Amino acid sequence: MAQMGESSVVRERLRSLCVSNGWSYGVFWRFDHRNSMLLTMGDAYYEDHVGAVIENMLPQVHVLGEGIIGQTAFTGKHRWMHSDAHGGGWNPCSSLENQDMFQDYSEFSCQFSSGIKV
Repeated sequence: MAQMGESSVVRERLRSLCVSNGWSYGVFWRFDHRNSMLLTMGDAYYEDHVGAVIENMLPQVHVLGEGIIGQTAFTGKHRWMHSDAHGGGWNPCSSLENQDMFQDYSEFSCQFSSGIKV
């Protein structure tokens, strides 16, 4: 588990990113201490109205190389995702060689439909 000082530094950086970009929340995923192939939530910054979304993320575990979060950690290439305000869809802002990485689309779809910016 991260020490309190580390956690507050990460949270402050997430807060700064969120505030400057108009995002509702930011999450820092980390490698699990017991199994380095798993990613768990390390820290988060969020606005009050998205607290329930963050609570739902707490138990989530992502496998390195699988899904959006796991693939991003594996490649080291960030992915900016946003909802398409005109079409109601979503847009991953990067080229995708493997569409299977969007297997967890429903998670983001639910967030977008509730008006949350990811």
